[in-house]
Amino acid sequence: MDDYRWHMEVNFFGHVATTKAFIPALRNFGRKVVFSKGKAAHPRVTFVTSVAGQWASARISAYAASKHAMEGFASSLRYEMLPFNIQVHVVGPVFARTPLALQALTTFEKRLSNVPKDVKRQYGVDNMREMVKVYETEVVKEGSLMTVSIEEVVRTMEETVVKKVPKNR
Repeated sequence: MDDYRWHMEVNFFGHVATTKAFIPALRNFGRKVVFSKGKAAHPRVTFVTSVAGQWASARISAYAASKHAMEGFASSLRYEMLPFNIQVHVVGPVFARTPLALQALTTFEKRLSNVPKDVKRQYGVDNMREMVKVYETEVVKEGSLMTVSIEEVVRTMEETVVKKVPKNR
């Protein structure tokens, strides 16, 4: 449960608390149309989630749950902020080749040692190790799922922040 709580604190509650703290200022800003180089500017909230917020996979249930929660929060907030002219956007990158994605392999054995014995019996340690082997082969070494570079993710994030009318997702 500690893993689930940690992911929810970092990937959900932290974002919600920060967003809620800024909403009064954003609402005030949204009432005033600010002109930048002759164009109207409106406040915007941009969340970075993950493809795991839409499609989960094995071994990332805590992470995926926290990202699903962010997706739900962002969708609701988008409608709640409409009357205040505040845009809400989500950038949900696919599995990009990042140090975090590659770290998943090195932390597996450590995490496995924290798995309760009844869960190990239920799923089988060999089965868990087989899932890691598949991840290592198909995702990391062959790159079949890590087809997006970190530069592409950053470019998408930049467009979401600076474009006049970016996509909601």
